[in-house]
Amino acid sequence: MEKLDAILELLSDGEWHTLNEISAKKPFTRLPLTDLAQLSHFLAEYDFIELDERLDHFISVKLTQPPQEFMRKIKWIERAEER
Repeated sequence: MEKLDAILELLSDGEWHTLNEISAKKPFTRLPLTDLAQLSHFLAEYDFIELDERLDHFISVKLTQPPQEFMRKIKWIERAEER
């Protein structure tokens, strides 16, 4: 779950991120790109992320709107609890 949580957090900005960019961040630094690609395909299968596909492979991923809204609300709740 650590990697799943981490990728959702990383993608919560709603911007496109390349797999190379993601693999450079912790906890993904030791994860092979093939495993990161499998995780991305899994998340895309359940509409958590969009894949930017080119030439039969994808190069970038982005969180879809519903999970992005969910992550925004979670952050808002966490900030409110800290006060």
